Amino acid sequence: MIKPVGGWKAILLLANFSSFVTAAQAQTGDWQAVKALKSGTVVSVRTHHRYLCTVDRVTSDSLVCQPRRAGIVPIPIPASFTRADIREIRLEHNQSKDAWVGAGVGAVTGASLGASTNRVSRVTGGFFGGLAGGMAGALIGATVPIVHHKEVIYKR
Repeated sequence: MIKPVGGWKAILLLANFSSFVTAAQAQTGDWQAVKALKSGTVVSVRTHHRYLCTVDRVTSDSLVCQPRRAGIVPIPIPASFTRADIREIRLEHNQSKDAWVGAGVGAVTGASLGASTNRVSRVTGGFFGGLAGGMAGALIGATVPIVHHKEVIYKR
């Protein structure tokens, strides 16, 4: 008879399964996933070293990108990587997306707290609470990775 699993054991099993699925996805050699990248996507490219850059364009046999910051290994502007030299490509943290997510969460939280704690006017409290919460959330989202996938999209 199979016993149902609950509580922390279920969470542990789910975490192990999701890491297995991620590892299975990382075993891809499909260049079509790379060709589908939009210009402006932040990626890390691993050849002999790891490079952080923003995608300019992808052809059938190369990836051209701009360096994201002075990072691990300096690269010329723009950098061109041949498909044969690339060992792995990962999607990286996107600060602007995280700032918007943080602003939205902060605005909703601030508005609900402001409306519930202001004894004079719920509308005024909600407005200024939402404004302050949105600004704080955007600042936190831009500095702290909220949506931090680092998903492997190509591996050879």
